[in-house]
Amino acid sequence: VELEVGLDTFRIVDEEDPLAHKMHTEFYTVPQKTVDAKFLEKAIEKLERQFKYIVKVSDKDVEKQIQAKLKNAGEKKLTEAFIKKNTDNECKTKAEYEKHVRKQLEKDKKNSVGSELLSKVSGDSKLKKTPKLQLKAAKKDVEQNYEQMASQYGMDVDSLIKAYGMDEKSYQAMVKNSAKESVKLHLVAHAIAKEEGIRLSSSDYDQRLKEFKESTGLSEKQFKKQAGSSYEDYAKENNFEEYFFQEKVGQFLVDKATAK
Repeated sequence: VELEVGLDTFRIVDEEDPLAHKMHTEFYTVPQKTVDAKFLEKAIEKLERQFKYIVKVSDKDVEKQIQAKLKNAGEKKLTEAFIKKNTDNECKTKAEYEKHVRKQLEKDKKNSVGSELLSKVSGDSKLKKTPKLQLKAAKKDVEQNYEQMASQYGMDVDSLIKAYGMDEKSYQAMVKNSAKESVKLHLVAHAIAKEEGIRLSSSDYDQRLKEFKESTGLSEKQFKKQAGSSYEDYAKENNFEEYFFQEKVGQFLVDKATAK
C-alpha cells in the first residue's frame, strides 16, 4: 500500500482560528482491477452533459495575487528584481508579470475545476468492492492526520473532534467515509488515465514544480527555513508527482466537459 500525499496536506494555516483551516484530501494506491469500467464510462458521459465551465480571471484577481506574493516574500513594492526572481528572468516589466500571473491564475482555476470534476466522476462511479487493506490504511492515515493536527493546535484528539462538532460515533463514521472516498478517487483517476492515455512526463513535472515555486513567492532559502527541506526534496518526500498527475487528469476532464 502506498500513501500519496498532495500539496493540500501541507497547506499553511493562515486562519485566525486554526479550526477554520480547510481540511485536505488524501489518496492511496489500490489495484486497478477493482474499477468497474462500465460505471466509469457512464459517469464521464453524465459529466459531459451536466458541466460547462468558463475560466475567467479579473484584473482585481491579478492585483490581489501580486500583492499576496509581495507580502509573503516580505516585500512592499513590485520591482524589476522581484519580477525577475519570481519568474526565472522570463519577465521584466510589470505588464509582462501581470500577464504571467493571469496565466497562472487561469491554470489554477482550471485545476480547481478539474479537481471538482474528478470528484464528480468519482462520486458517479461505483466500485465492485473497496479493497480491505487499502481501506484500513486509509482510515489509519485519516486518524493520524487528526492526531497531528491536534498536536499542532495543542489539543488532544477528543477536544479537536468536539471542536468540529462531532462525537466519537460521528468521528468514526467520518473517518470511514473519508477513507472510502479517498481510495475510490485515486482509483478512478488512474482508470481515466489508463483509458485516455494520460501520463505525466518529466517536462510536465518540472514545469509544474516551477509553477509551485513561483506560487509560494519564497526564495529557496526562505522555503527551506519554513518547510525544513529544499523545494525538490520536499516535492519528492510528499509525492508531488502523484498530485501533479491527478491535476492532469482533472485538466483532461475540464477540456472534455467544455468541448460540447
